[in-house]
Amino acid sequence: MKTTSSNDERHNTDLAHFLIHTGAKKVGNNRYVLENKHEIIHTSHEQAKEELIDYLCNHFEITDRTLLITNSDNG
Repeated sequence: MKTTSSNDERHNTDLAHFLIHTGAKKVGNNRYVLENKHEIIHTSHEQAKEELIDYLCNHFEITDRTLLITNSDNG
């Protein structure tokens, strides 16, 4: 992401982005909407991971039979 600092220099800022949802619902011919969507975006990857774990633990009952599907853009 391109950002500008206080001295007007442009630089890149890395963002950690996590997206949690419980599925997708069809709302049109080729259109879907994510159900129970929640996003975590942070400039600190460590803080984003902490928020992710907190969110998962506080909103879902995760057991040894829970299936978590993950995906990455190789970032």
